[in-house]
Amino acid sequence: MLLMISGYNSYPVLEKRKSTLITSNRPVEDWGKLLGDNAAASAILDRLLHRGHLLKFEGKSFRLKEASKRLALKKKLD
Repeated sequence: MLLMISGYNSYPVLEKRKSTLITSNRPVEDWGKLLGDNAAASAILDRLLHRGHLLKFEGKSFRLKEASKRLALKKKLD
């Protein structure tokens, strides 16, 4: 999973003045279910978003679009 450390241990790491980038293909609303613990997910998100920014992207994955183009080109060449 994304962040498998306890909230107690993660807090000092996240308070430093350095950039941290975490990506997920799951919405934050699902983290409690995915971690199996709503309280832990809430604590993790609270610490991550305290001074952070949440960027949500919608639409078809760029990686999947490119893979589809390569596959179509390969079929065309065969």
